[in-house]
Amino acid sequence: AIKKMKSASVVALVLLAGLMPNCLGALNAYLELRNCGKIGTIKGGVTQKGNEGKILINGWNTTIISPRDSQSGLPTGRRQHLGLKIIKPLDQASPLLMQMVTEAIVCQDAALYIWQPDVSAANGIGSQRQVYTLKLTGAVITQIEQVQHNNADTSVLNWPVQDVITFSYQRIEWTWVQGGITAQDNLRVGLA
Repeated sequence: AIKKMKSASVVALVLLAGLMPNCLGALNAYLELRNCGKIGTIKGGVTQKGNEGKILINGWNTTIISPRDSQSGLPTGRRQHLGLKIIKPLDQASPLLMQMVTEAIVCQDAALYIWQPDVSAANGIGSQRQVYTLKLTGAVITQIEQVQHNNADTSVLNWPVQDVITFSYQRIEWTWVQGGITAQDNLRVGLA
């Protein structure tokens, strides 16, 4: 009976492993901020090989709106970037990010690196690879919220204190790393 259980367990693990590539999402993202006025480079607490000194990002989003006429689909105004919003744990970079917003410091070079699990046999279990990059030029922080979740709510009891930060920027570049597929938008183009 034990031999049959072991055999069934192995079959179940093999089947589960076959399904994993379809259900794996993003791991972490890492933020790099350089040439930030009098601050210089803002270092985070990441110690993982290849990402040392970067800022750990737990969540992010960007939104671009292209105003359109609902009937014709024709543009009715200029596109609007609502910024890059990141969620990060409170860390050594937090005071310098507060300084950035209070003193309107511009970071000339900012990059967000997005990683996903690498399930190829060559790299082994637990490895990851960078898949996407957002590069910002002329980035400024327009909003910071520091959030400690309600520790009386057991569903969020283990959540860390977080910084929720919104950046605006003069230029953005998106790159899908495999194949180097790139697009960009310069918000200064066409402004008088």
